[in-house]
Amino acid sequence: MKEDKPVFTNLIEHIKDYINTRIDIIQLNSSGKLANILSGLITNLILVFIVLFFILFASICLGIYISQCYNNLLYGFIVVTMLYAGLGLIFIVIKEKYIKRPLVNNFIKQFFKESDDKEQN
Repeated sequence: MKEDKPVFTNLIEHIKDYINTRIDIIQLNSSGKLANILSGLITNLILVFIVLFFILFASICLGIYISQCYNNLLYGFIVVTMLYAGLGLIFIVIKEKYIKRPLVNNFIKQFFKESDDKEQN
């Protein structure tokens, strides 16, 4: 009976070590996935800001150009505003099918990408 006690003690300690190791592995995997997602997000945000500035300046140029064509400053910017209103309406109509779902699917693929690579090996 005295020999049983150290065996159970060793078994319990091995189980505790195993659980702690699994927790550490899960934390490392999660932090790696989070770092990949955040780095991609930051890179995409920088790209979005660059594109937005391009669109802003292109819109101003287009508004001025149309204003010169109509010889009225107001008309040029009204045309550009209507262009964006039309694009906004199109965006509202197609956002669920063509924008939201692909973004969600891409996010899910990025999150589970590492675990799929491990399963294939």
